[in-house]
Amino acid sequence: MLSAIKRMKFFHAVHAEERIVLRAAKIGEMGELFQFKVGAGVDGKRVAESKLVLSKATPPQAARDSLNR
Repeated sequence: MLSAIKRMKFFHAVHAEERIVLRAAKIGEMGELFQFKVGAGVDGKRVAESKLVLSKATPPQAARDSLNR
């Protein structure tokens, strides 16, 4: 589950026909929180970067039940 977006920066506009390459690297972990450095590029040019914090989430009971069928 997305818990936080830190220091989101956009460097260039991206157009619908352009191919976006996404990257992510885990840079930290504490308990059930995980921090990632993420970025996006087009034609080798950096267009966005940020840090994301994700938390481990337990699926709702209905989802767990459907997986066990």
